[in-house]
Amino acid sequence: MVNHTRKRQEYLRIFRSTFLGTTRNAHNCKISDESRILFISEPGNDTLRAFSSEPILLENTALGYKATYFLDEFEYYRKSKTFNISGNMSFTEDLYPDISRNSDIEMRRYQTYTQSRMYFFRSLWQGNLDSLKLRIKSPDDEFLEYNQVIYSGDRSVKYLKHPVDRVESQHSDRPPSYVVFNEDDVEYDKDGHPALSSISLIYLEQDTYFDNNGYFDPAFISWQGRLSLQRIGDMLPYEYKLK
Repeated sequence: MVNHTRKRQEYLRIFRSTFLGTTRNAHNCKISDESRILFISEPGNDTLRAFSSEPILLENTALGYKATYFLDEFEYYRKSKTFNISGNMSFTEDLYPDISRNSDIEMRRYQTYTQSRMYFFRSLWQGNLDSLKLRIKSPDDEFLEYNQVIYSGDRSVKYLKHPVDRVESQHSDRPPSYVVFNEDDVEYDKDGHPALSSISLIYLEQDTYFDNNGYFDPAFISWQGRLSLQRIGDMLPYEYKLK
């Protein structure tokens, strides 16, 4: 019993840090009933899986929301420290509907939003990367123009193109990637290369659609670097707009 309890606590620790994240917002986001979460980790297997037959209830006091998450898949790979999370999130209550009365919450929402994947895809949709100083490069350090990475499907959908990079494909098991950064934020290492902490790598397995609300299809896209840091504890509703 003691060993079982200890293992469950270890699994919960991994789940919290992977699912909620490790940011300030994540540390102030609580799962209301962790007993709903079940784990499977077979001896000698690198993968930790989590399941919940009931919705996971969340309260985020940093961003001022209550939410419900319907978990479809959670897999954490210990050796590589990579993971897959899929599901749907519904925001059930805004704890600060008159946000102008709480400047701290408003600022945290703004800062979270401008570092989010939702903000990135909304910026792609609007095509205003230059004004935001957002830059997209190939792994070969080539600056890419908007029409090299985006094409339109119809009025409601655009696609982030699957990058073609033969050099990377021959030497990596991962799909070709884009390198994304903000010129004002990027930092460089001693060799003059952008530091991973200030850039993002976007790996695509095929063309990936997104819409004007910042929603994107997560099935064939993975992230590394800055845009990978935000997890469930940093999520904002698609209704969120800058004031």
